[in-house]
Amino acid sequence: MSGKGTLTFVSGENGFNAGTKAVADALTIASRCGWKVYKVVIPKPEHGLATRISVKAWGFMNIMRCMAESGRIFLQYPISSAHYQGFTAMLLKRFGAKCTVLIHDLDSFRARGNFSEEVSFLKYAGSLIVHNGTMARKLAEAGLDGGRMRTLELFDYLCEKPSTIVRRPGTEICFAGNLDKSVFLRDLPAVMASRVSVNLYGAPSANVRDGNGIRYMGKFSPGDISDIRGSWGLVWDGSGCNGLESPEGNYLRLNSPHKASLYVAAGLPVIISSESAIAPYIVSHNLGICIGSLAELPDRTAAVDAACYAAMTEAVKEEARMLTGGRHLSAALDCF
Repeated sequence: MSGKGTLTFVSGENGFNAGTKAVADALTIASRCGWKVYKVVIPKPEHGLATRISVKAWGFMNIMRCMAESGRIFLQYPISSAHYQGFTAMLLKRFGAKCTVLIHDLDSFRARGNFSEEVSFLKYAGSLIVHNGTMARKLAEAGLDGGRMRTLELFDYLCEKPSTIVRRPGTEICFAGNLDKSVFLRDLPAVMASRVSVNLYGAPSANVRDGNGIRYMGKFSPGDISDIRGSWGLVWDGSGCNGLESPEGNYLRLNSPHKASLYVAAGLPVIISSESAIAPYIVSHNLGICIGSLAELPDRTAAVDAACYAAMTEAVKEEARMLTGGRHLSAALDCF
């Protein structure tokens, strides 16, 4: 059992559960590093009962095969199927010492789960890859061993079509993501008062208020970031513009948002709340600027001169080479 195996949970025959790029990228990076993939299919609700039972049976079998055949195991958390997650937790009680778990999300901090239940699952893993030092401290406070954790700081971001746009200083800001949950966008036109322009990317949403410098730019494929426009990439969430409000905004105090990796991969310096968990990393690596509220955006972006902006974009390019090469996760996996 000297091999390395990774479990991946897919919806249907080909797609990833929830279609998340971060999960797909992590699997690609692990595969490149020599981890054998054990695919576990999540049956669709429209499948007949016999089909669902058959698919689940093969899924349980592959989970057991991965645990039994692999000297090292790589698992991504959370698992979108409660049945598979419960079964995996049961096996981790026996095989967990050789298992490394990459945490994508702690849903309890977004009011979608129970933190003690998440900790109960994670405690069986031999090692954990967490977002950043804040998340590591929070889990250590809950009783998990900080010595068996490694931090990513930023998630890797593999690109099929990287951006070739030359970034220039200015007040043009990009915001990409789930516009429906970005409630703060409703108040953004009044806060900006046309002093900056904001390019919004994502599925259409009632939160979008065109005009006053706000422009809806449509959707793009996560693997094709070649035409994202702007001088800055904004990381913000929640219901308000004055701070990190609501569970979504508060989550930025804990996680390393995949959105930040998207911007860096596209060559965009990042604008992020000074209260966010990745603010120290962004500042110490000169990858962008921190703000206390969105009302600061016009003055803060206008104050960055050409020399400072050029230094930021050079630092962003170096970090982008790391992210698009999958080096953060591969380095974390090599630690265990």
